[in-house]
Amino acid sequence: MKTLENLIDDVLEQNRCDFRFRAHRNQHGQITIYVHPIDISGDTLDFAVSGNTLTPIMQIPCDRCAGCGKLADDEDQTPWKYWMELPVQSAIVVLTGIVKPIDCPNCKGLGYTLIEG
Repeated sequence: MKTLENLIDDVLEQNRCDFRFRAHRNQHGQITIYVHPIDISGDTLDFAVSGNTLTPIMQIPCDRCAGCGKLADDEDQTPWKYWMELPVQSAIVVLTGIVKPIDCPNCKGLGYTLIEG
């Protein structure tokens, strides 16, 4: 996993020094940020913020919704992506609105969970 020091070093080697820090409060109320170099292609790193401490976080696809963020509102609550992959003739219940997508309760519709590392 790339470290913040590695990211900064890579950008400095390209004679650049500017980064974008974006802050966000996640669904659990925790402040997270991501860091990305400005005006050049490069990696983006995500961190959880606690006081003056940054803890790297990784996005792991949600197991319950297979990473799509939605479930079918049927009794099995199948990941929505599987409904969207059905051939048109088999997807009549989707096209007619009998089965609809709902947000996955595990990931709150994001399609991923964050793991601090």
